[in-house]
Amino acid sequence: NPPESLLTQINVYEEEYQDDLDEFHIKVHDLVRDPSDPTTIILDLLRQVEYDQSLYPRVVNSLKNMLRIACQDTRESFQDEIWTMVEIFLDRFTTISNIREEWQDFLRDYHDSIEHIVGKYHFTNLELIDEE
Repeated sequence: NPPESLLTQINVYEEEYQDDLDEFHIKVHDLVRDPSDPTTIILDLLRQVEYDQSLYPRVVNSLKNMLRIACQDTRESFQDEIWTMVEIFLDRFTTISNIREEWQDFLRDYHDSIEHIVGKYHFTNLELIDEE
């Protein structure tokens, strides 16, 4: 029987080897995949936050909500309007560096950029009316 210390070293080596092999497979996969592929983008996002126990479920929930929006049975122009607003919101949000200082300007700019969408709706007796 080999000494216990040698068995421990072998086990540690095997674990490290497996970790290195897993990392190598990920790197090889990263080299051959298309960075603009939607699946790649989502997997990269999830991989980026997977170890953050607070952020990960929120990112997953946001993706689920976006899927619900995409699966809604609504007219095509409504889907286009929703996705335009989501896209503009997220695009503008990436430019914020200090949310406390920039929030009001952000909201004003965001509202101005979607005015062509939300401006054609108005509320009458708390009912949303489409003026198209």
